[in-house]
Amino acid sequence: MKKFTLFLTLISFLFVASCSDKEDEELITPKSSVEIKGKVEKGPFVKGSEVKLYELDNSLKQTGVNYTTRIISDGGDFDFGELEVSSSYVLLTADGYYFNEVRGELSEGQLSLDALVDVSKQQDINVNILTHLKKERILTLIKEGKSFKDANRQAQQELLTCFALQEYADKDASTYSITAGTDEAAALIVISSIVLEDRSDAEVTEYLMRLSEEFKNTGTFSDEVKAEIREKSMQLSFESIEDHIIERYSELGKTIEVKDLSYYVDWDGDGIAGNELGDPDQERILRFETDTLHVAAAGGRYEVKIETNIPFSDHLPPTLRIPGTIIVDSRDLFKIGNIKCTASIESDRLILNVEPAESRIMNDTTFTIYSMDGKTSSQLVLVQEGDPNKPLELTQRGEDILATFCSKGRDAMNDFHILDALYTQLFSYGSKTDWKPIYEHQVNGTNFLVSATWAKSYQAIAALRQLKNAFQSEPLLYTSFAVLESMFYYEMAVWWGNVVYVSPEVSDDITISLPQMKIDELFALLESDLRKGIQLLPADNISFDAMQASSYLFYSNTVPKTILAKMYMYLGKYDKAYPLLTQIIQSGKYTLSNSRTNALSLTSKEIIYAFKQDPQSDYSRYIESTDIVPTLLYSEVVMLAAECAYRLGNNGKAVNYYNKMAESRGAATISSTTDFMSAMLSLWKNELKGTGTYFAFLKRNNLAEEVLNIPAYKQLLPIPESELMRNPYLVQNPEY
Repeated sequence: MKKFTLFLTLISFLFVASCSDKEDEELITPKSSVEIKGKVEKGPFVKGSEVKLYELDNSLKQTGVNYTTRIISDGGDFDFGELEVSSSYVLLTADGYYFNEVRGELSEGQLSLDALVDVSKQQDINVNILTHLKKERILTLIKEGKSFKDANRQAQQELLTCFALQEYADKDASTYSITAGTDEAAALIVISSIVLEDRSDAEVTEYLMRLSEEFKNTGTFSDEVKAEIREKSMQLSFESIEDHIIERYSELGKTIEVKDLSYYVDWDGDGIAGNELGDPDQERILRFETDTLHVAAAGGRYEVKIETNIPFSDHLPPTLRIPGTIIVDSRDLFKIGNIKCTASIESDRLILNVEPAESRIMNDTTFTIYSMDGKTSSQLVLVQEGDPNKPLELTQRGEDILATFCSKGRDAMNDFHILDALYTQLFSYGSKTDWKPIYEHQVNGTNFLVSATWAKSYQAIAALRQLKNAFQSEPLLYTSFAVLESMFYYEMAVWWGNVVYVSPEVSDDITISLPQMKIDELFALLESDLRKGIQLLPADNISFDAMQASSYLFYSNTVPKTILAKMYMYLGKYDKAYPLLTQIIQSGKYTLSNSRTNALSLTSKEIIYAFKQDPQSDYSRYIESTDIVPTLLYSEVVMLAAECAYRLGNNGKAVNYYNKMAESRGAATISSTTDFMSAMLSLWKNELKGTGTYFAFLKRNNLAEEVLNIPAYKQLLPIPESELMRNPYLVQNPEY
């Protein structure tokens, strides 16, 4: 018996020694009582979301004991109360909807987040993106022989290093909370926002799985993923994210602070976030010694001193740019007085080598330097004397950029044509079942096509506004872009009624909060630009060529005449529209095609303005394949003239114009205006379908309700819900 007692004593001693080798890791004795609570934050999970606790053995395998509770507040709080557990280790899993801090709205889909925790050390536990991402890595390290404590510490350090936030790795991620107002809170917000940026709820889940798989075996991400993380972080709208979080918690009755998130991004790629921005407690200094530099026509070398106490760059950070838009530098577009120079930064000096003036009239050029986060900047305006003997011409670079801008217009017009094709039921949605609600007139503010058309329209308008602003001193160029803006605003007014007009002086941020403008006020504003276009743009026989970028800029005054006529007709001002239409017809510039197919070809003599079609566009793939995206066609002008003549009581002219169109297409002619609108309806439906004009025809002639079998309110589409959330001044259209 003494030998057996000695044996047990020895075993006990070895067990204690083994535990001490685990760096004081204390294991819970069987059936210990712990009170486990915390919160789940992506943004916060919403009330009612489910949280499960799985008891794990010392090898971190499930013992079969588990508990379930639910989140008890929209702040993400949960409380299991007092539990009897026989192990130190638990796995927490939360499933539910969450607040999306990037979009400022609740998620549409659910998300699952995990956390591995030693409850002998901690019972107040927060579940978040970081605890989720490091879980599988912890398990891998434990299989390699590490203790939980060491595995957790290593995974934490490795994970935050992937985001250049290793400075905040000392505190465990399960203690991080976005409401804490700490460095760790800001780091968590930035990482969470990177995961959310430009991703749907399903894509977020897929992305987290991808990151977790990469991280678990190597303790890092691939160079490609790390580069993507850095790029996403620099694209985040920090002020919006901060506002969204503060507003959300304010709604929940809680006042919180959020640190300046720009300090938690690796702007210069050195692997350490925030060290590029200087001391946050000091006032930033960044300025040129002068704000204007006068340059001789002959050019030359110039030096300008820079006064600063922070790192800086001559590149605009991506976070300040609008996705999908181009930052325009007028020096690259037209040879109309753009200063050509090379610039380099040497220590605290800007060195400029300016070429001789290349134009008779020189535009000023602004050189800007930025802090790494773009929040601080300084501008130097270069003013050069001009050479009066240089001509005005479009450069190849200018043609390329114009082609890029025109692709934006093409995409927007394609979506308008899809709406027209489906909503008027002239074309079927076919295999594109997500278009079925459009075809069946069961549209709401979350419909993707409706939202996309709105967004693409404002992208095209923003691109044109950038060009307008670049050439305010050139009336012809400025007006040509303003006329094209009117074309997109007209389409938006047809489909949505009162829309937001963004004036030239507004910044490029198209999501800025601006009120809607009534249609008659909008059209009155656009009328001024269109009248200038009629006056300034050439009336010569300029044939439009969709293959040439210059055609999108240098076009005839038929374009503003047609747009203005359509606006007048929408307002019922047929007497103002009719003279414009007859001028176009009498000019003899255009010829009606003998078929609808030929009218929509690149060689068509009907084209007043159009975009070259993209064969991979949804319109080409699911509606019909055409060479062009028509915006203004001569066949529509003739039909508009017939309609105007009829409304003004000029029946003879109405019949003549109608027959002119009918004869060209081999359709039956008419001899009087008896059942004239029925004939117009049929001819328009058969010969102008696919031109995006049928819905407007039905609306202005009070035919939409009868022909499409819709109530009056459905003559307007709902404003996208995402836009209503973004702009508090927007008012949803009635009955949506």
